[in-house]
Amino acid sequence: ISEDPMKLNSYAGNLIQRYLLALFYFTTTNDGERPWRSCNKPKSDENSTCIHERFSRVANDTITYEPDDAIRWMSEEHECNWVGNICDDNLKLRALHVMAQNITGTIPEDLVNLSLLQSLRLAYNNFTGPLPIVYASMRQLLSLEVHGNNLTGTLPSEYFSATLLQTLNIIDNKFTGTISNDIGKLENLKGLHLADNYFTGTIPSDIFKLEYLAFLQLQENIFHGTIPTEIGNMLQLQEFRCEANQLTGPLPSEIGLMNNLVDFRASLNKMTGTLPNELYTNSYLGRLELYSNYFSGTLDPRISQLKELTYLYLSRNQFTG
Repeated sequence: ISEDPMKLNSYAGNLIQRYLLALFYFTTTNDGERPWRSCNKPKSDENSTCIHERFSRVANDTITYEPDDAIRWMSEEHECNWVGNICDDNLKLRALHVMAQNITGTIPEDLVNLSLLQSLRLAYNNFTGPLPIVYASMRQLLSLEVHGNNLTGTLPSEYFSATLLQTLNIIDNKFTGTISNDIGKLENLKGLHLADNYFTGTIPSDIFKLEYLAFLQLQENIFHGTIPTEIGNMLQLQEFRCEANQLTGPLPSEIGLMNNLVDFRASLNKMTGTLPNELYTNSYLGRLELYSNYFSGTLDPRISQLKELTYLYLSRNQFTG
């Protein structure tokens, strides 16, 4: 407190909030020895302003960093003004977004004490270790995004009780284990992103009880078994990706019930059978990728009814006709 340029007294309403954010900064920089990519604590000859290197990924997956004017962490400015922090009208922190800043080490657990936090994004850093269990107890948390790190271990079962979660993104880490059917308890989930990990087992059928789910990404894991027929329950689902797994069996005919489906990808699996006629009723379907499977039969002329279809990839199957 004595070193803080804001010079708060012990009665200040934002004392604990500012302390927790300072603790996060000093923990993730090892007391300043491993600085972030940008907008670190000001040095003696620096002021509160900085050029923030904002992460951006363009269409071909090229990563760039766009320069933005911003306010440094640990500066004399109110912590709500520090880059990546978003507060409400009462200056209470609601979102903490520190992305692609070359942060190493484990994810600090102290942020759990920011009781009003709704969104936590720590993506595209170099965090290691497990996903902290304590964040599952944050009663206001709506979005947890830690994709693009090097996290390990299993997806803690405690998260299946975080029923307010709307977005869970753990793509591109090194998670292992299976996904429990208890994931169906996340009744408010709109986006579930588990891709590019080492998850095994079957796709839990209870995922398809999540009536608000719009985006489901399971690609590049080691899932086996079939796509559950319960997928037909997903009336809000717009994107389903399960490519590059070890899935077998047919494409469920229930796919025809998914009235809002725009993007369906199941390539690079071991799926068999013919394409169900129900597929051609998905009037909003714009992308269909089924290449590198063992599908057979002929393509029904009704595929021309898919007026929104822009991307169609069916190569390396056993189609005839």
